[in-house]
Amino acid sequence: MKKKITKKTVFYSVFALGIIAVLTVNILLDLLWQKNTLYFDTTAEDLYTLSDGMIAEMDAVGGEVLITFCADPDILLSNYESRYVYIMAQKLAKRYENISVECINSKKNPELLDKYKTTSASTIDVYDVIISSGAKYRVMSSSQFWTKDENDGYWAFNGEYKAACAILSVTAVESPLVCITTTHGEKYYNPDPSDANSNPEYSDFYELLLLAGLKVSYIDLDKDEIPEDCVLLIMNGPTVDYTAAPDDIYNLESVSPVEKIDRFLTKNNSLMITKDPFVSLPAMEEYIKEWGMEFGDDKIKSGDIVSGTDRLFAEYADSENDTIGYGLFSDVASLVTAPKTVMKESSQINLIWMDSDTSSDEKYISPGLSMMANAVLRSGKDSLAYNKNGEWNPVDSYGNAAERDECGNYVLSAISVRSRFVGVNYFYAYVFASGTSAMLSNEYLGTQSYANSDLTFSTVRTLTRTDRYASDDLGAITLNTANYGGKILLNDELSESEREEWENGKLVRVYGAVSKGANVAWTILIAAVPVIIIPAVCIYMCIKRRNM
Repeated sequence: MKKKITKKTVFYSVFALGIIAVLTVNILLDLLWQKNTLYFDTTAEDLYTLSDGMIAEMDAVGGEVLITFCADPDILLSNYESRYVYIMAQKLAKRYENISVECINSKKNPELLDKYKTTSASTIDVYDVIISSGAKYRVMSSSQFWTKDENDGYWAFNGEYKAACAILSVTAVESPLVCITTTHGEKYYNPDPSDANSNPEYSDFYELLLLAGLKVSYIDLDKDEIPEDCVLLIMNGPTVDYTAAPDDIYNLESVSPVEKIDRFLTKNNSLMITKDPFVSLPAMEEYIKEWGMEFGDDKIKSGDIVSGTDRLFAEYADSENDTIGYGLFSDVASLVTAPKTVMKESSQINLIWMDSDTSSDEKYISPGLSMMANAVLRSGKDSLAYNKNGEWNPVDSYGNAAERDECGNYVLSAISVRSRFVGVNYFYAYVFASGTSAMLSNEYLGTQSYANSDLTFSTVRTLTRTDRYASDDLGAITLNTANYGGKILLNDELSESEREEWENGKLVRVYGAVSKGANVAWTILIAAVPVIIIPAVCIYMCIKRRNM
């Protein structure tokens, strides 16, 4: 301790401590920036600042909201699409106690995001943003928070409008209500032991509804009104038609069950109905025709005895010809080896009109699932006939030759959509129909070998989706609003680096790295300020030493 400390030792010590101090300060500032959005908004468009309209929308939100990002903060901040979304979320979390933000590394901890997958085959991208409240959630890519032109170029940041709509939607109804009809021979499960008609073979479907974050209630359409907060009506395998009671036929104030259903769907709600083969429901079937679907009177059974199975394997909708059906099942259908969806038998769904062929521009029909070529349509309750070699013989049990069109693809289930344009947004009502009540039974939903459970879960989530929309002026895509498309970028488009666009040898547009305001401000802060400060400090030190 008494040894003389040399200048070299002091120099090395100070140098080492200086490096440690600089690293420590950098780490602390980085943490402060990530946690508290420590920055100055120098963009001319106020891209980093919450607008008065956004604040007004969020002031009305009462539920707890969690905004989940699927990558670490440094990854989000380095991407020009996600950067503004992440900082906007941090600003919301700092301002509101009921809004919180978390970052989950989807590469290292993918299992933490499983609860946000619509099916087991769903994927969540690194730059996806998940806005949730309780069991309700919306998964959106970072690119969805931007308004694009036909060339996929960015020209406005629409993050406030998109985030506000998602937050309002997931907090609008804490747990949407699903009503299951009874007293018409329906097959359902009710955990209440006093319900003598409860069928435990459908308990898996009941659990699936709870897993989707839904409340389940039971309703007698002959006596009860459909609750105002109900978003989905389920009629599984009824055997008795939904006609008015004899005593109510001449009562002008009475409302038939079918009329109750029609009024229910007019309010942008959804219906799921299954009907088994050879069951006659004239009133309900006639109503379903208004949605472009018709239950067939025949039964579809497998004609492939060679494969040793009597099951029907479904084909999935494709993205080109069936955008609605593909949207429901794309996660499963897009897999290289897609898991099979199976049924033993079903009646067919005839599509009366499809997409652009419809006479009404408000309704669209889509085959959700269709049978592969091994399906055989039986015109009665006869069993299939096979020859002595175990091969399928194209004749019925009476020896009559089968018609050529009796073999081929048949629709097992279909979904019809009615869209209504109100203001600047579309509102939807859905009717999903299937030719067998077995699709909701434990036999098919309780096994992971097939995709039945995934597809049913995806369908239920689509049919119970409750959307709410923020003020149009916040950024709805309409020329009649103050902020058409969000915060308009002054340089036409956001890009990571400046680039030029030429047409016929002429420069027509220059795309800036962020905005002119930001470029100027950051140039001053990063380049000019240090150049001024360092010489000033040196001059001060020289003058100070001369005067000592």
